[in-house]
Amino acid sequence: MGFLLLAVFLQYHSVIRAESYQDPTKMKGTYSELVQKGNEAYNAHRFSDAITAYESALVKMETTDARIKLGTAYLANKDYRNALQAFQKISKPPELDSDLFISIGICLENLGNSEGALCAYRNAVTLYPLSKKANLKLASTLRNYGKPEDALAVYGYILQVWPDATETLIDIGNLYLDKGEYNNAIDTFESAQRLGVGSAELKRSIADLYLINNMHREAALFYQGFITSSQDVSAEDLYRLGNAYYMGGENLSAQETLQKAIDKKPDYDKAHLLLGSIYVEELKPDEARREYEKAIEIEPKQASTHIALANLYIETGEKEKAVDEYRVTINLGQKDASIFYNLIVLLLEEGRREESSQLIKEALRLYPQDNSLKNILEIIIEQSKSNPERQQENK
Repeated sequence: MGFLLLAVFLQYHSVIRAESYQDPTKMKGTYSELVQKGNEAYNAHRFSDAITAYESALVKMETTDARIKLGTAYLANKDYRNALQAFQKISKPPELDSDLFISIGICLENLGNSEGALCAYRNAVTLYPLSKKANLKLASTLRNYGKPEDALAVYGYILQVWPDATETLIDIGNLYLDKGEYNNAIDTFESAQRLGVGSAELKRSIADLYLINNMHREAALFYQGFITSSQDVSAEDLYRLGNAYYMGGENLSAQETLQKAIDKKPDYDKAHLLLGSIYVEELKPDEARREYEKAIEIEPKQASTHIALANLYIETGEKEKAVDEYRVTINLGQKDASIFYNLIVLLLEEGRREESSQLIKEALRLYPQDNSLKNILEIIIEQSKSNPERQQENK
């Protein structure tokens, strides 16, 4: 189906190009008439026709104006390489034209040259410091280029010169997120929300940050407000609210909300997993096992669910099943020292010394400095010495 759509798309566009393309050397009209045709096509969003008209005009006469218009048309058509070539052919760049450097920066950025784009935007700001567009581009590129402090300085300048540029608060908040300064991010996002900036995604971000900062009640209130005002509540939103309730110790509210998430999306493994964890805390092992098994049925390669089920089996005394779940976890690539430790302890308790001996070697190869594993090794050695059968084998 996808191939058929692609074929139809390419066929359609190849026809359009064939019908609209004209050889620039054969397009009739004076220089001024051709530029006018290009302008009309550009304003009508017929960028390919605009490109042809401007190229035809340049055949008649080479001018900076037509060359800039050609580059701008290529840029609008997202042909960044040809746009950049058009701009580079300008013999006499206009003075104090920051827009030209902005256009060059956009081309370089989309061609993967962040350093060149940064240089172009700096030139644009230098030529015209009061260009809001140039400053916004510079700040955004500084952030993407890994210079958050410089980006924050530019955003600060933008808000100082253009106090109504409140949309930059979202970018500033995201910068603080990049730096791990969650409190500053919360303050900035809240300011944006109070000013009516942002979308539902911003509200989610604020609530998520509350949760990261262990402000569980605030997170729950934010999720509640978002869900109440939303016309189409997703299972993910309900899960987030349920998680906030759970983190805040409100298990009953968490259960009810997670069940709503599952009702909305029965194959939501994360909701089943969290609901199972709540049942463990509520001392309801059968219900917890049901939810964990359902989560594994939905997503069998999620190691955290197997760990949770293994821990539950330990609580219920089903050690053989716990061993199996820990082994699955390791086979899935989750090889934390704690997983090895728990599994080795279980094997020792079950008298499976040979298996524990093999496993401790693998564990210490991965974690040679782990004290818990070293202690287990000493226990295995002592048990081996005190076991006559083992001593006989060693002889």
